[in-house]
Amino acid sequence: TALVFGSVHPQSVDALFEEASQINMRLIAGKVMMDRNAPDWMLDDAQSSYEQSKALIERWHKKGRLLYAITPRFSPTSTPE
Repeated sequence: TALVFGSVHPQSVDALFEEASQINMRLIAGKVMMDRNAPDWMLDDAQSSYEQSKALIERWHKKGRLLYAITPRFSPTSTPE
């Protein structure tokens, strides 16, 4: 079993789950959420992060041996929203 923080980009998390699925890997992973204190190209606003995470959960959570984890980066990069 691997627990993996993806990046802020949902495409990377899709690729991670797709590869894990193809080799029947047990994986717990999620899209990192960051909406402050990081370079602009890495930031995500709270609403789009919610929507992207929801779509990834619907696509991957409990599919085979895959589980989705809500993954805020850490408190300095995350607002209360």
